[in-house]
Amino acid sequence: MRRRKFIAGLSLAAAIGSAQAERPGKVYRIAILDPGTPMEVMNESSNPLFPLWGPLFEELRRLGYVEGQNLTVERYSGRSNYTPDLTRKVVARNPDLIFVVGNPVARDLLAATQTIPVVGIVAVSVMPDLVANLAHPGRNFTGVSIEAGSGVLEKHLELLRLILPNMTRVGLLVSRAAWKSGYKAVLEKSVKNLGLVVVGPFLENPVTEAEFRRVLSAMSEERVDAIEVSPIPEVFAQTPRVIRFAQEFRLPAIYSYRYFAQIGGLMAYDYGHSDLGRSAADQIDQILKGTKPGDIPIYQAKNFTLSINLKTAKALGLTVPVSLLARADEVIE
Repeated sequence: MRRRKFIAGLSLAAAIGSAQAERPGKVYRIAILDPGTPMEVMNESSNPLFPLWGPLFEELRRLGYVEGQNLTVERYSGRSNYTPDLTRKVVARNPDLIFVVGNPVARDLLAATQTIPVVGIVAVSVMPDLVANLAHPGRNFTGVSIEAGSGVLEKHLELLRLILPNMTRVGLLVSRAAWKSGYKAVLEKSVKNLGLVVVGPFLENPVTEAEFRRVLSAMSEERVDAIEVSPIPEVFAQTPRVIRFAQEFRLPAIYSYRYFAQIGGLMAYDYGHSDLGRSAADQIDQILKGTKPGDIPIYQAKNFTLSINLKTAKALGLTVPVSLLARADEVIE
């Protein structure tokens, strides 16, 4: 009798264990908000124009988060016509976490919620009021920075000056919203250090092909020596158009991703999207496991690469110094 009860007990325990094993765990619901990226590329597939997303989702999968199983992803894109109403819509859905790209949108999100964890791809130097301490950002925010400090923008301008030693007038391709949200202070400091003057209008919403033509045409008429192409989402998503117009108006420009040098941009100082995507996934994992976002250090880009397109330089009548070519990680001929 005792033996039968013992076996029955084992059978019951096994049945309970099997049921628990088959019972699905928690399904996490995260929202992605990127004002410039089409929703259809926010996934694990590889796309050279949008290199952030593949590594992000691959790392989430490695960490155990699989969309359609224990992860639900709600995607939102401003299609280059972002307004703060979109952030309020996302917050009203009350997801477990919001992943955001871009400084202005991160700022709007943190104004709209003090409770939902936010992980952002941002330029920290442009929003010092929101991230005063990289090791302990506080509040409900953490993320990864596309800079290794506030000197990256100045580094871009220094690289341009090595090709254009007489450069004095530079255009910044950036939206008015991004300029107001922090680019103004950072750029004014950089151009002052280098003795440069910022010339040209801002991009206005909606950021369309016609808007890029208007701004770059105006910069050409104002005789800028070169252009700094900001990595804000509205610009990043349409950089091939920017490259086409820069070639049309014969404007030397520097970009923040090597792919743009590979398709015709003059120069790129790349901050490593793959590293940023994987690091953001790790932060998302920590938060979903219970860590407060404000206790997770901001990750800063570490692996920068310099790419130079010699064909574009020759088309613009520019000579790239041998010393600069020797520093390049990639020379495109």
